[in-house]
Amino acid sequence: QLIAIGSDPNLLQASFILVANIDLTLLGPGSFPTDLIAPSPEYSYPGDSGTFTGHFDGNAHVIRNLRISNASAYHLGLFGFVGPGGRIENLHIEDAEVTGYNRVGLLAGNNGGTISNCSVAGFVHGVSNTGGLVGANGIERNGRSAVGSLPGRIEHCESRCTIEGRSNVGGLIGVNLQGPVTSSWADCTIDGASTAGGLMGQAYRDEKTSCYALGRITGDHNVAGLLGRNSP
Repeated sequence: QLIAIGSDPNLLQASFILVANIDLTLLGPGSFPTDLIAPSPEYSYPGDSGTFTGHFDGNAHVIRNLRISNASAYHLGLFGFVGPGGRIENLHIEDAEVTGYNRVGLLAGNNGGTISNCSVAGFVHGVSNTGGLVGANGIERNGRSAVGSLPGRIEHCESRCTIEGRSNVGGLIGVNLQGPVTSSWADCTIDGASTAGGLMGQAYRDEKTSCYALGRITGDHNVAGLLGRNSP
């Protein structure tokens, strides 16, 4: 049923509640080649049919052993692209591993909605915009720059991950294009060549309230315990 949400575009605007824990190893060996829900192409826009704009309530349940691997993919995670109005809450992801190229996270590749009371634990591998919870928070209107981006909201979330990437690598968020992040934290091991931070790799127009980061961060430049780079 979880996979069926992503296979039917008509379900991406609906509401769901998880009524039990899910262990994806029961489906057999191997990895998924793309997101389970709302897989998106390289560039997506607000209102695209491939974005998730519904409501997913995890009801405090856990999804375990998620495996997604596609080294050339954009917007990679359990949810590929969460659009405006989309909401994910009360969901926990454990023992997961996601490998992609750009905008890679365990919960979502790109968030333009609201994510609250969620946690993730596992491994994330990407090239750019790679985070434990989400790869990119906020939506780029033109697909390529932070100018004119739409906000995403993250609140009461946590990340305990090992994360590898080249640029914009963060324990919670790879790059925050626009949107508030409140009462959230990360305790991660991060290896990023540039712009790596314990909480976020790079932040543009955002509000950070009651957040903190722990863990070990390594990289070449723009490397810090909380934010790799805070941009105007």
